[in-house]
Amino acid sequence: MNSKLLLCLALVLSDCLCGCSNVARADETNVPVSTNAVQSFVPATLKTNWTDTKITLCRTTGETIQLDAKCEVVAVRKRGMPTPIDVNVVAFVDPDTGNAWVGSSFGFAAVFYLETESGIVRGTMLFGSGIRAVRPDEHDVINGLVAFGHIYWDGSLVPNVQRGKNLDAVIEQLNKTNDLKWVATETHRERITFIEDSLYNVETGLNPWFFIGERHGKQFKDTTIEAINVSDGKLQLDLKNPAGSHKASVWIDLKTWKVVKVVQDRKP
Repeated sequence: MNSKLLLCLALVLSDCLCGCSNVARADETNVPVSTNAVQSFVPATLKTNWTDTKITLCRTTGETIQLDAKCEVVAVRKRGMPTPIDVNVVAFVDPDTGNAWVGSSFGFAAVFYLETESGIVRGTMLFGSGIRAVRPDEHDVINGLVAFGHIYWDGSLVPNVQRGKNLDAVIEQLNKTNDLKWVATETHRERITFIEDSLYNVETGLNPWFFIGERHGKQFKDTTIEAINVSDGKLQLDLKNPAGSHKASVWIDLKTWKVVKVVQDRKP
C-alpha cells in the first residue's frame, strides 16, 4: 500500500477500523459512531481555495443526477506525525430539496453520495484486514489476519440549506462558526455496513480477500464501484476487484442498512 493511503487511513479511519475489527457482525455496529478526531490534529493550513468541480448524486427514488460542487485543499497533520497531508473538502447542494453535503475526502476511489429522505450521506467502501477481528469461522484467518469489507456512511457537516439556495449558501454556513481544522478533520459517521462474508460460505457471499487493494507495479489500485442502482428500497453496488479478476454485486436494504444479498462471480 502506498504511503499516502497508509497515512490517510492512520489519520481518519484507524480508530474506526480497529473498533470494527474487534467485533463480530452484530446489530450494534450499525449505530452512529463518533470519530472525535479533531483534537488529535494541529492547526490546518489552506492550500487551495474553493474551485469548481462536479459530483454524481444517487437518489433513493432511483434517479442519478450530476451537480455542481466545489472543493478546497487543506493541509493537515496529526500530532506526533512529522508530515502533513492534503485533504480535499467537498461541498455541494441539491437545489431541488435543499439537502447539502460538505466534508473532508481523502481521495478513496470507491466513494459515492446517496440522497435519502433524511438527507445526503457519503458512502466510503473499504476492504482491508485486521489481526484482532472476531469471526466465527477459522477458515477466514490467513497468516493471523482476517479480511473485512465495510461501507462507512458519513453525514454532512452542513446537512441542509433553504430550498433553492445555491452552493455559496452551504459554504457560508460552514464557515460561520467552524475553523479550518474542524472542517478538514471532523467526520459525522452515522453507521457502518459490513459487506464481507465468511470464506466458509463464499459460495453464497463475498470473499473480502479478493477485493483488498493491491499494488500493480508502481501503481496502487483499489476495488472500484462499476455501477450503482437503487430500486425497491435497496441499493445495489456492482464491484470489480483491483486486478479485474473478480466481480461482485451487493444489495443493501436502505431501511436497515444491512446487506441482504451478495453475488460474487455470478454465484448467488
